[in-house]
Amino acid sequence: IESVDIEQYEVCGITYDPSAEELILGNTQTDEVTFLDYPSLTVDRSISLSDRFEKTGEEQHHINDIIVVEDRIFVLVFSLTGWWRRGVFDGGVFQLDSETGEILDTMHVPDVWMPHSLMENGGDLYVLDSMNGELLKGFEHKKAEFQGFVRGLDFHGKYCYVGQSLHRHVTRMDEQLTTQISPGIHVVDLEYGASHFVQLPELENIY
Repeated sequence: IESVDIEQYEVCGITYDPSAEELILGNTQTDEVTFLDYPSLTVDRSISLSDRFEKTGEEQHHINDIIVVEDRIFVLVFSLTGWWRRGVFDGGVFQLDSETGEILDTMHVPDVWMPHSLMENGGDLYVLDSMNGELLKGFEHKKAEFQGFVRGLDFHGKYCYVGQSLHRHVTRMDEQLTTQISPGIHVVDLEYGASHFVQLPELENIY
């Protein structure tokens, strides 16, 4: 089994780009995207999303997930401007050229609060608005709504599976009447809009 020590990268998000034969890691601690050759697992290069970490010494954008879509790498973050620590949750996606790593553009996802789990399914992009408890299609259309902190997403046929972690931010949820704190998996029938929650009390964080 080949392995590489990635402790220094504080990885949050990993994907594989078959065209470049590279693993791509989100280095949350330094707001960088790191490219590893596969299968040698040697580091090719790292791309910084901005100069804010260099100026402050603290991560500012908070990378959460990475996927490859056609010739672009989509990097999901809490804040495009880098001010989430001061309550500005302008979450969205940095678009990088998959060949050069150059930042080409950004996409703002309106009104999201700590987004996670960016994914492509059936030609559409999906993302979880974690704190607001929503599954969004195309960054705008609400496909499902939950009452807990959701993170972790997968699809199979007409079903999607949404992870729910033990909620650590209940005191910040003053706009919701009820907040569900139990960890588990939501099984959602996207055709009929019905869901079933499988509680997993032995866990805390589901990704």
